[in-house]
Amino acid sequence: MKIFYQSYLDGNVAAGAAVERLLEEVLGLFTRMDEDDFLGIELDGQHVLQFRCEEQLIYTEVLDTRSRTIEFCVLPRPLAEEVIRKAYSGDDFRKLPTESLIEWQHEKLA
Repeated sequence: MKIFYQSYLDGNVAAGAAVERLLEEVLGLFTRMDEDDFLGIELDGQHVLQFRCEEQLIYTEVLDTRSRTIEFCVLPRPLAEEVIRKAYSGDDFRKLPTESLIEWQHEKLA
């Protein structure tokens, strides 16, 4: 999958210049995420899975670029890592937080 990121330790890759990365490489980047770091994973031509680290919580978002809607939730790091694993394997990662009693919120972007 293609990814883009902003990282204090690993530098920046802009969304317009997303790079192909294996799951292990993405998990390495994710593990090193610190305050204000960002990771985006292009799921297909329409959806982007995004992670932002703030106060040791992972703000997890799914952006639908066509409908301009966003689904989001706040996850602990281990659960957010599992979301990445499920996304890479093609499984429905949205069910994982729901199984953990964390609900996705929905919002229309301006």
